[in-house]
Amino acid sequence: MGQLNRKFASVPRDFYVTPATAVPSLLRWLEPQTLFCDPTAGNGALIDHLSAQGHRCVAAFDLSPGREDIVERDALTLSEREVGDADMLITNLPWSHPVFSNLIRHLMTIRPQWTLAPARWAHAARSAALVNHCSHIVCLPRLKWFRDSKHTGTQDSVWLRFDVSHRAGPHFYPRGWQR
Repeated sequence: MGQLNRKFASVPRDFYVTPATAVPSLLRWLEPQTLFCDPTAGNGALIDHLSAQGHRCVAAFDLSPGREDIVERDALTLSEREVGDADMLITNLPWSHPVFSNLIRHLMTIRPQWTLAPARWAHAARSAALVNHCSHIVCLPRLKWFRDSKHTGTQDSVWLRFDVSHRAGPHFYPRGWQR
């Protein structure tokens, strides 16, 4: 996520725990009992949120795993073999540039992927090389990134879906849109 608001210090290694409130907007796009891999799993919060809804994580990785069922591994070194039977990748990538773009570029060649992202990403010139591979931009309400905070974040977030075979650019789904 980097330092998004200059009033606050950035979090080391861009480690922001995925809030449960990010998940409902994604669920409508997933088939029941989706098998997924989280290539940047952190402490496994997103895995737990999705598992509670009947989806199953078949592989999880992180540079600095937050629990024992997450394998220490750089997502930029993953291949088809490591993601196993996963139908797709679902993750909350580090938002810092150029890490975010490099991970998208690599991971979408392995499986279609959903990632949580800053809404501003689609408007940035540096997203131009990847935006044609983005099929969905699904808007979220502002997220509360720090459990003990009284406030939500200062910027908007979205779920982005990438697929290397998709080349038509994204469809935009505002908050409240019903599938």
